[in-house]
Amino acid sequence: MGNKSIRDINRQQKTGNPLLRSLPFERLVREISQKDRMVDAAPYRFQKRTISSVQEATEHYVIEVMQDANRCAIHAGRSTIMKRDFDLAKDIRRDSVMIGDIYDSQQARIKERAKTETDRKKRLKKVRNEKKVRKAKAETKAKAEAEIAANTKPAAAAATTPLDDTNVKVGTEQVACA
Repeated sequence: MGNKSIRDINRQQKTGNPLLRSLPFERLVREISQKDRMVDAAPYRFQKRTISSVQEATEHYVIEVMQDANRCAIHAGRSTIMKRDFDLAKDIRRDSVMIGDIYDSQQARIKERAKTETDRKKRLKKVRNEKKVRKAKAETKAKAEAEIAANTKPAAAAATTPLDDTNVKVGTEQVACA
């Protein structure tokens, strides 16, 4: 490591300031807390010191994970930390959440949002098609009813002599049978 890096690390260790910005971290905490709640539910309320405690614990955890990953990289003879170092640190620590997992979960959320949007568009298209089909069926039914009404004759004109064994009605005509 260079001298500037070491100076930056020493300066950061001497100050008690958080490494992460407070406001973005607070938004992240609120987003995660609302994740599994119902849409219309009121949001959780947090005291400032609660969020700062969560932030401090998170920073402590991340620093420990980074140190473990750095040790894995040094053991492998490298000075650069790679994802496989985080994976190895995860296996050693038996932790379920690591930096790589966070990245993977972010990518999964992005894919889920895209899938949800695609599903919404498909449902909307299906509803539109169903409306078109219902409209076409109604128009076809109206045309059929209009044709039936045009082809039928009034009841008085269709009335003829009653049928007996010698007369058979075929269509609108009576035919005599011998």
